Amino acid sequence: MRINRRLIRLSAVFLAGFVASLAFVLESSSFRSWRNALTADFLTDLLGQTVLVEGNVDLDFFPSFSLEATGLRLPSEAMPGTELLTLETVRLHLAPWTGAAGWTQLPMIEANGLRMELLRLEDDRTSWRTAQKSIDQKRGMSSSDASPALIRFMSTRDIHFSDMKVAVENRQTGFVFDFVLDTFRVDQKAVAGEREVALVFDGKLNDEHVTLHGVFPEDEAFSVTSRIGVTDLSMRGHSDPSLGPLGFDSRLEIKTEDLNAVLQALSLRGEVHGSGRLEARFLRRHGLYDFEEIETLLTLEKGQSVKLAGFLRKVGEPPEFDLKLDVDLLGEKTLTAPAIFLRDIRPEALGMRLVGADKLLSIEDFNLATNAFSEHLSDIGPFRVGDIKRTPDGKLALRDVSFALGPLDKPFFSAAGHMDDLLNLRGYDVKGDLDLPAAQVLRTLRPERVHEFGRLLGHVYITEVDGRTVLEDFEIEERDSDLWDGYLSLRSESLFPLKDTSLSVALSAPDGASFLEALQLTPVDTGAAGVALDLVRHSKGIEASGEVSTGETRISLMGDLNIIAGAPVLRGSINSKAVYLRDLQNAIRTVREVSREPGVYLEMRSVQLKEHLDPTASEDLSGFQPLVLPAAEPELREEDLSDFQPLVLPSPAPAVEDLSDFQPLVLGDDAGDLSLAALKNPAELLRVLDAEIDITFDKIIGQEGISHMASAFTAKNGRAWLGPLRVDYGGGFASFFATVDALNRPDWIELSGSTGGWDVGRLTNGLGGKVHATGTLTGRFDLAARFPEPQDFASSLTGSAEIEMGPGQVSTTLIDLAGLGVLPWLFSADRRAGFSPISCIRAPLRFDSGRVTINDAVLETARVQVVAKGDLDYLKDTIDLRAEPRPLGRPLARSAWPFEISGQLSKPIVKLVQRNKRRATEPITMPDSRVPCIADVAQIRAAPDPALRTGPH
Repeated sequence: MRINRRLIRLSAVFLAGFVASLAFVLESSSFRSWRNALTADFLTDLLGQTVLVEGNVDLDFFPSFSLEATGLRLPSEAMPGTELLTLETVRLHLAPWTGAAGWTQLPMIEANGLRMELLRLEDDRTSWRTAQKSIDQKRGMSSSDASPALIRFMSTRDIHFSDMKVAVENRQTGFVFDFVLDTFRVDQKAVAGEREVALVFDGKLNDEHVTLHGVFPEDEAFSVTSRIGVTDLSMRGHSDPSLGPLGFDSRLEIKTEDLNAVLQALSLRGEVHGSGRLEARFLRRHGLYDFEEIETLLTLEKGQSVKLAGFLRKVGEPPEFDLKLDVDLLGEKTLTAPAIFLRDIRPEALGMRLVGADKLLSIEDFNLATNAFSEHLSDIGPFRVGDIKRTPDGKLALRDVSFALGPLDKPFFSAAGHMDDLLNLRGYDVKGDLDLPAAQVLRTLRPERVHEFGRLLGHVYITEVDGRTVLEDFEIEERDSDLWDGYLSLRSESLFPLKDTSLSVALSAPDGASFLEALQLTPVDTGAAGVALDLVRHSKGIEASGEVSTGETRISLMGDLNIIAGAPVLRGSINSKAVYLRDLQNAIRTVREVSREPGVYLEMRSVQLKEHLDPTASEDLSGFQPLVLPAAEPELREEDLSDFQPLVLPSPAPAVEDLSDFQPLVLGDDAGDLSLAALKNPAELLRVLDAEIDITFDKIIGQEGISHMASAFTAKNGRAWLGPLRVDYGGGFASFFATVDALNRPDWIELSGSTGGWDVGRLTNGLGGKVHATGTLTGRFDLAARFPEPQDFASSLTGSAEIEMGPGQVSTTLIDLAGLGVLPWLFSADRRAGFSPISCIRAPLRFDSGRVTINDAVLETARVQVVAKGDLDYLKDTIDLRAEPRPLGRPLARSAWPFEISGQLSKPIVKLVQRNKRRATEPITMPDSRVPCIADVAQIRAAPDPALRTGPH
């Protein structure tokens, strides 16, 4: 008994000593480094990540078995010098028996002052990847299928954090997420015998208040709700092991009342006021994230909306997506009046399909609707997109965008660019180069002559400066061809709106016949031909100068256009020192030939997506698709203004919702005041045009001599006229006015004037006639017709004209034979001379929509008057004309040889008719005041003296 007591005392003393020694070891500063090292090794082994304890380690037995450490630090093994995590204080709660068994479990962790930095560099290194790999190797998992080690560690324990800060920075995308959390809790509990994990935190995300509550039952559906500022997020789903470790399939819903707050939460600079909603099926599949069945609607505060639907897959790698984008720029309750002026054009809707994979983007079914027109393009692209990232100053930037047309090894056109501020469409820059065989833009070329047309080389540079789209340089020139030369240059200080723009174009061919023949057109011997044009757009208007040349003819063009109060004001001139008629004839023939069979058209061809991906793609160009394919010709919408009369509006336009925030598609100073109807219809343009253009040809040179032409084109107050246009040629002249009344008859042109001095002998010789004549032709006309189509002009021509000829002669005496009869003709001096003197000719004509009426046309010699009546129809190809020759001054005498012309106008039939009998009720004595070249019978009937009407026969 005494021995037992002694043994008990010794055991108690030994235990007390052990406890005292243990307490001394756990509390003494002498063993501090040992405790720190032991704890650090334990945590390093547990986390698979180097852990350093730089503070102190204490072990508490009451009220619970726990270990407290201060000054913990987890350095990044992948990024030396970077701290992955630091902790001011951490307390590890252990179950007593579990702790006694070897500290194999940590059922609860409490921490304060946690600071974590999760960093991904541009070379794809991460601050946590080494730890990830270490834990994965221990658990037999591949790093591609595993979740971050810290997440798996924390999801199996109760964790209570306070004063927690986590910085997530991705330098590949530029996004930074700063979490400042007051509380962060992970609670493990059993519900109906099943483990359930609850996640709760409260704090701020990028200075926006954030809360989250998630419930994750084991093997059951989970739910997460969160609120960031005014944005609500909910996610409900279930885990799916077939999708890889931590794979899940869920339904995601996001709603926000302020889109601007979302941008702020993402630390993006921009102003977008409105609400939004997103619904999608959200999956985690083998470490990547997919968004399926996306339905997104953004509604701006003024009613505009953006809809996005489709899928986005493999987020975390270059994604795949197929998204339908529809933008309503007006809103359902907003109405817009049809555009009257350029300044009124406003976009109404925009739609497209965005398809992408492997950093290639294509735009399909592009639709643009405005209040003036609609446009549809079937395909644009593909484009290669580098990165979309946030810049340090909070802008969303689009980097390394490029596209190429043509074979992969030597594309016809390649361009690259970027945009520094995608949300505000600022800071963009695009550069491109063109090296295109001319055969790609010339349609009808003989294979053996393709190389003769050379190549088109060029470049383009577009940038943004202070909100302006600046075209720094755009040039194209022809190389390596002896058939033609071409050059185009365009520069602009602002494309939208259009300001300070210059354009230069020059096209020429050393030999026009060779050029046309190479295009498989009928050659025309134009000699050297070319056209050059220079335009300069400045704040006050547009200045233009140019030259058209063909053969020996050079015609200079000058003009100055301004838009004043909505009306274009044009001043200019057309001049030439010498115009050769043969050059003009050849030029007209060339234009007709090219118009009959166009030989040139643009067909820009794009590289298909498969050719971007397949380096062995053929260079055969036959299968290429255009970069921009118009599905149909642009059509005006129902509210187009083809019949709109802007100068005679019957009433004010209906009031519509204020659209002052919209920017017109085309502004350009006062150019926006130009009427759309004026651009679409020449007649409408004449309503507002104020123009004065002088036309002077110093010399007109042809086979018959040298002359000149001077005239002017004038437009004012809805009327336009050309004239007086006077052409002097070969001793003759033509002077006329052409007038259009755009207010009352905009599709009609009126022509009036006179002509004279034309030598009949030269005309008959030029026409190859067998009967030679002399005399001088004069004429007057007053006509009107529809324009501008030639067929409309011919079918609608109305008015009157009169042709006259003064004294002359004709190399035949048949006129006297027909009027006098055989016997008087046989003994006439004219027959012996072989010609008849012509006293005069007068032919009054009346035009009426294709029908020409000839009433009392007269030809007089010294002894005979021929009077003709009838009509012809050049549209129906018919003629019905009767002519009666009679002795001069005896209108009721019997006509010796009257004749008729009838049948087809193109193949008329001439025949003699039965001789008529003189009517005995009328006298044949002419009045003393007889007028030459007026039908004698008409003068008798109009005579005021009754005696003349009842005299002897």
